[in-house]
Amino acid sequence: MKVPLPVVLALALALGLSACTPAASSAPDPAPTPTSETPVETATAEETTAVVGNLQSIMQRRNTGEACYTYQAMQGEIQKLDYASASVETLYRFGEPGTVYSDVIVEPDALYAVTADTLYKVPLDGGEATTLPLQNLPGSRTPNWCDERGAYIIEGSPFNPPEQNVACRIDLETGAITDLPLPHIVLDGVFAADGSRLLLRRCVTEQPLPSFEEQEALDAALQNATSEYDWWDLNTGELEKVVEEPYEGTVDEQGTISKMLFLGKAEDRLYFEIVVYNPDKGNLPGQVVSYRLDGSDQKIEAGIPGSVGYFAPMERDGKLYWLVDNNSDRMHVYDVATGTDYDVRPGLQSEGYPVTFTGDGRVLVVAKRYEKGTEDYGLISIDDFLAGSSNWTPVKSPEGGTVIVF
Repeated sequence: MKVPLPVVLALALALGLSACTPAASSAPDPAPTPTSETPVETATAEETTAVVGNLQSIMQRRNTGEACYTYQAMQGEIQKLDYASASVETLYRFGEPGTVYSDVIVEPDALYAVTADTLYKVPLDGGEATTLPLQNLPGSRTPNWCDERGAYIIEGSPFNPPEQNVACRIDLETGAITDLPLPHIVLDGVFAADGSRLLLRRCVTEQPLPSFEEQEALDAALQNATSEYDWWDLNTGELEKVVEEPYEGTVDEQGTISKMLFLGKAEDRLYFEIVVYNPDKGNLPGQVVSYRLDGSDQKIEAGIPGSVGYFAPMERDGKLYWLVDNNSDRMHVYDVATGTDYDVRPGLQSEGYPVTFTGDGRVLVVAKRYEKGTEDYGLISIDDFLAGSSNWTPVKSPEGGTVIVF
C-alpha cells in the first residue's frame, strides 16, 4: 500500500526543521483503522469554565525577546538563555531527567512545567518553586498551546476515530483540567493561533475508510478524501472553513503531485508552501502562496521562489518573518514581508543556521554542532547575518563553555 503523501511530507518536515519547531502530537496506536468524517457535530464535552484568551504556541511563548526559556531533557533542567549577557543560567533542576512532557510554559510572572502527575511553578523573581497535583492527563500529556493562564492539549490523528481526539485546558493556577468543545472531526494537525482560535487541518470523507488490510480500497478512498483547513474557536466550538485540497494532493497527467504545507501566519495572511513531487524526477520547485485569514484573496508570492526541499519558517514577534532554504549549496533566507531573497552562506550545513530572534534585532545561530548532539550557539545582528558574517558573540553555558543543548 502506498503511504499517503501528507504522511510522507509530515515525516520529512519533522526531520528537517530546527529545534525551535513545535513538537508533533503523539503517535497513533499500532495498526489502527482509519476513520471517516461526516458533517461536523459538536462534541458532548463539558463546556470550559474559563474563557480562552490569546493563544500562542508554547514554543513561540518561550522566547520573550529578552531571553529564551527551555527545558533541557538530558540534564533535567529549566534554563534561561539571557540575550543581553549571552549566557545560560539554570533556574530549576528536576530530580530525574526527561520527566517534563512539554517545553517550559512562560507566563509574565512564572514558568510552568507539566509532568505525568505534577504541575510545577517556578517564579521569575527567584522565589521558591511550588507544585500542584495533576490527575488523568489525556493523550500524550503534552500541551503545545497556551494563553495567559492556561495550557492546552489538542491532538488527534486521521487514523484514529474522532472519539480519541484530545482537547483540554490545564488551569495553571489550580491544576484543574477542563474539556474543550472540539467538534466531532478527524483531526490532522494544529498549526496556528488567532485570538481564541486555532487553525486545524482535518480529513473529510463521505464514507468510512477501509482498514489497512484492504489496501486497494483504502488507497481509492484516500484519493477521494479532502484536507480542509479550518479555524476552530475554543470558546464557542465553531469551525470556519479556510481552504481545502485533495487529501493526497493534486495530481496532473504526468503523475506530478502538488501538496500544500502550512508555513505560518503574518499580519492578516496565512502562508503555504506548494510542494511538488514527481515519482520519476523527485522533488521539483514549487511556490509560496498566501490567503487572507478567511481563505480569500489567494496570492502567489512571486518574490519567493519555490524550494526543491522544504522551507523552515521562522517567526518574529509572533509573526512569520523568514523562510529559510538550506537544501542546496547555498543557504537562502526570504523576507516574507518584502519578498527579498538573501544569499547568506554555504548551505547543507549546521554552522550559521538561524534558530530564533532576540528583541533587540539579533539572531541566535548554531555556531557549531557536535556528533554527540550538543551545539555551540552565537548571537549576531540581523543585518550582519544576512550579509554572510560569522562574527557572532558566543553564548556561554553555566560551566563557562559554549556547549549547549538547545
